[in-house]
Amino acid sequence: LTDGEVISIHQKLTELQEELGEYPGFLRCHQSYWANFSHITAMEKDEFVLTGGLRVPISRSYRSAARSAFFANLRGEEG
Repeated sequence: LTDGEVISIHQKLTELQEELGEYPGFLRCHQSYWANFSHITAMEKDEFVLTGGLRVPISRSYRSAARSAFFANLRGEEG
């Protein structure tokens, strides 16, 4: 979280994905990571840079979809 708090979730990410599907501001970018578009400040080849400088990895398997969604979000589209 932006205040440094950590929330641990003990469920499968596929289950979490179903719940987060209602919130289009979240993007899965790695087997173990999600990013909130409102906190992404930049995208580099293999990571997102978030508010405060935190870096979240983008795996090869999610890179194409993450890139498309990131640029669609910049254009104000859902993606």
